[in-house]
Amino acid sequence: MVAKNKILTIFPSLEKIHNQIDITRNIAQINDIFKDEVAALDANLMENCQCKDEALVEEVASYIVSSGGKRIRPLLLFTAANLCESQVMLHVNMATAIELMHTATLLHDDVVDESSQRRGRKSVALNWGNTMSVLVGDFLLGQSLRLMVKQGSLEALTLLSETSTIIARGEITQQRYARNINMPLHIYEEIIAAKTGALFRSATETAAIIAGVSQQKRQALREFGYHLGASFQVTDDVLDIVAGRDLGKKLGQDLKEGKITLPIYYAYKHGSTPFKQAIRHCIENENVDLSTIKDIISGIKQSGAIEMSLDYASELAQKAAHNLEIFPANSSKTLLLNLLEMGLKRSY
Repeated sequence: MVAKNKILTIFPSLEKIHNQIDITRNIAQINDIFKDEVAALDANLMENCQCKDEALVEEVASYIVSSGGKRIRPLLLFTAANLCESQVMLHVNMATAIELMHTATLLHDDVVDESSQRRGRKSVALNWGNTMSVLVGDFLLGQSLRLMVKQGSLEALTLLSETSTIIARGEITQQRYARNINMPLHIYEEIIAAKTGALFRSATETAAIIAGVSQQKRQALREFGYHLGASFQVTDDVLDIVAGRDLGKKLGQDLKEGKITLPIYYAYKHGSTPFKQAIRHCIENENVDLSTIKDIISGIKQSGAIEMSLDYASELAQKAAHNLEIFPANSSKTLLLNLLEMGLKRSY
């Protein structure tokens, strides 16, 4: 029998919205299908952590790269490549480049957010300091760019270079609106599009570019990746409220950092005047105690904001699925639809 999703266990009323899913099996299935490519990816990642002149760089880079994670972006690229009937092994360098770029952004994020944990372990910033976290992030980004050039596709290089700029711009926008409870919804949409949607979109579009498919199919995969990534981020924001430590981060971290995520936005918009005042106080003040954060989280769960956020994520997922209609039914298309489902119902 499939184990209950942790979101459903922690917040049972979500069961009427979402069915159970074995996420671990889903990821394992994709890893098994592309086991040769995944093995090449892992070897490529570790090779690109090497820095013969600076042992400390190699130590830190290896620490973060080997710390786990779902590797969802490379798996997404491999599956999209297979959907395009391309030889998947030809995509390993670009999959590695995208994963290195993603890892670099995590190292930079940990400095900006003053995070002490990453993927259930001490963050690089906590272990080696902010300077090393930034510099190793820069190193990995450089390695990513090197692999893009090695691939030899100007189109792919252009796309991922633009993506790097978009991600940075999204982080800047988020910082500009931090602790601003009046942040409009369209700004949140811009942030998730830039910080998560852009790299997911690049993974699927890069597969289409290397595979050489029609412009129509390339656009379809581009839109699929974007909507999948945005849906994934909304779910992540929900999990910050209902799962907390199960994400390898502190309970209510977004609240503590003053980030206006979708559950917080909806809870404030639809809450009572006293609850709005409590949320505003929590967002606008850095030194809020854990007890207050827990009270706010409890109020958010009772407000209907979680359900509204998951409905929003579901709408994004439906848009993503619609873009796959151009492709014939086959195992790769099914895997991509399963990734959509996983994004909605994951517990970590």
